Amino acid sequence: MPVTLSQLLTPKKRAEIYQDLLTELAARGWVRSWHSGSIGRTLFELVAFGLEELHDVTGQIARGGLLDLAEQLDDPTWLDLLGEGFYRLPRKLATFARVGLRLRAAPGVGPLTIGVGQYRASHVSTGQVYEIVTSGNVPLGGTLDVEAVAEQPGAAYNIGGVVASMQLVNPPAGLTVELRDLGGGTAMVSEGADLESNAAYAQRCRLRWSTLAVADPRDKLRAWAFEADSRITSAGVDDGNPRGPGTVNVWLGGGAGPAVGAAVTAANTIIQQRRALPSDIQVAAALASAVSVAGTVYARGRTAPEVAADVAARLGALQARLSVGDTLYRAQIIEEVMAPVGVYNVVLSSPVADTFCAVSEIATMANSLTVTIT
Repeated sequence: MPVTLSQLLTPKKRAEIYQDLLTELAARGWVRSWHSGSIGRTLFELVAFGLEELHDVTGQIARGGLLDLAEQLDDPTWLDLLGEGFYRLPRKLATFARVGLRLRAAPGVGPLTIGVGQYRASHVSTGQVYEIVTSGNVPLGGTLDVEAVAEQPGAAYNIGGVVASMQLVNPPAGLTVELRDLGGGTAMVSEGADLESNAAYAQRCRLRWSTLAVADPRDKLRAWAFEADSRITSAGVDDGNPRGPGTVNVWLGGGAGPAVGAAVTAANTIIQQRRALPSDIQVAAALASAVSVAGTVYARGRTAPEVAADVAARLGALQARLSVGDTLYRAQIIEEVMAPVGVYNVVLSSPVADTFCAVSEIATMANSLTVTIT
């Protein structure tokens, strides 16, 4: 008997299957008035239980073969199988944030030898820990520039700006640590990225078709940018001849704002290799539309550092969801700040309005909220 897609996607439940079996028995002239616990009834209930499991698996297999439906499944491996087998695209794995630090010896302290993995630094507000992975010597009363890698992968370990306070875990006397400005007001050597979500992964699969086109549509340029580096999470494309006839500008964003230099370089390399010969495509990091998030958060039942860490994490997650050209609504910020347990009010002094971004811009938040426990 032919089975429709709707039937495949709507598995039968045990009670319905049991009734179907009883109906078939009646059609064959069998007795079906069994009392509870009888052998016949128990056997058919077990058969219905097994067929219900089979129907559930059949439904998952059907959904797993269709991109729009596989994206919605709780088990991500169905989408992984479809993406890798049909689109030849693996899911992007989570990556570790890498940050630039500066070790500073107090006057009269040193020289100190720093070994790889010997010390760890933690973010004072969030408590997130980074392991120092470069070595060197701190001279007497001097400094040593080092790099550190987050202890866990993910965008939550990305640090915005260079003003956050850092501290060494179990440091020797007289040795402190601070963020190091690597240029452009960032201490990030490379941003960490979360495991690619089902929605983002499915979007790349859909964009895969655009790469087969002869022309250079916006979706194709976005697909190439996303392919180039996992730290690129959004791309704005201005194909309205911004620099004259035949010109296109591609603006790249990451989980913490504008895409980092190495990611931009990787995307530019791929795009220039694959672009149509007459086209003039310029690839650059999106321009940061700075958004100062300032004000007072009111909470009860928790400590201020705990609330501050939760608020910072929520704002970091919001930042990671922003794309180039997106509007950052003031209400979004308030919603995220109000979400942590114990928070009952927030008074924002900044921003005072929504932040509208052009195709070349990405809203980039700087959190300076204070927490008051009442």
